[in-house]
Amino acid sequence: MNRWAILFSFAFGLGVASCGAAESEFCCTREVVVPALAAEELVAVPLEADVYGATQDRLPDLRLLDDRGHAVPFLLRQPRATQPEIIPIEFWRETEQQRSADLKQVEYPVAAYRVEQEPDNQQTLLYVDTRREPLTSLAVETSDRNFSRRVAVQVLARPGGRTSWRDIGSSTLTRIDFKGLQQAHLTVRFPQTRQVSYRLVIDNRDSPPLQVTGVQAAGTVHELLFLAQPRRRYQICYGSPVAEAPQYDTTAIRQVLDAGFQPTLAQLGVVDSAPDPAQVFQWSSLLNNRGLLLGTITLLVLVLAWGLYRAVQRVDDLPSP
Repeated sequence: MNRWAILFSFAFGLGVASCGAAESEFCCTREVVVPALAAEELVAVPLEADVYGATQDRLPDLRLLDDRGHAVPFLLRQPRATQPEIIPIEFWRETEQQRSADLKQVEYPVAAYRVEQEPDNQQTLLYVDTRREPLTSLAVETSDRNFSRRVAVQVLARPGGRTSWRDIGSSTLTRIDFKGLQQAHLTVRFPQTRQVSYRLVIDNRDSPPLQVTGVQAAGTVHELLFLAQPRRRYQICYGSPVAEAPQYDTTAIRQVLDAGFQPTLAQLGVVDSAPDPAQVFQWSSLLNNRGLLLGTITLLVLVLAWGLYRAVQRVDDLPSP
């Protein structure tokens, strides 16, 4: 009986351990290209579209490793744009300093878009596919002039398991171009959102539909900040549906930033994706298969029960003292 109990405990522990190990399996890696350093430096690495496309919403599945395979603490932040500000100082002189403004905005390429007309509803539907970048605006490109149309931007929601589109922002698309009068507002803004698909609903009423010729997307960016050592190489690993956010000690990085040190800018290298799991046999995929794990545990429980039954029978067969 002890033998079966030990086997059961070992198998169950193996299954639990393998489920935990899945958190360290990331689909992609990219080299961090750091300029040659003479001493320890604060380094900032802007994330790119493919990183957003493979990660969870709050980026918990992002890791930084050095060339020894050691985890490197890092801090994620969204940098703010700066703009010059003129302030007085002494002796009637003025100086210029940089003042932090709103979050820095960058343009992101749209993966694809398509236009559908709904004459019955007098609407133009513009579907936009992205790589889940943190977007804050979409701009419509059109060759049309002298128009004003209400527009709403929508994302997919699944309340109660039912899929539907919900509004996250609205505006009025306008272009007035007559002689010396020129006005244009073709952008709709919304709170920072990471979605695969967006839909713009343009109300035409009885006017002809706009001829959409393109879409531009813009949003914020995340920077990964860390203290880099000279003659060390670094890479990021990312993309896991189960990984949880690491709890790093980032006090030193925060104090360096608070002291006014500006980070050295690094870049991401070429994407190095993991092998196709359909072509590579992985024992971890079996150990992390919920159905297989439950089946194994059920089988071991039955074996254990049979062992207990046989043990009880042996006790009953023993001669009475």
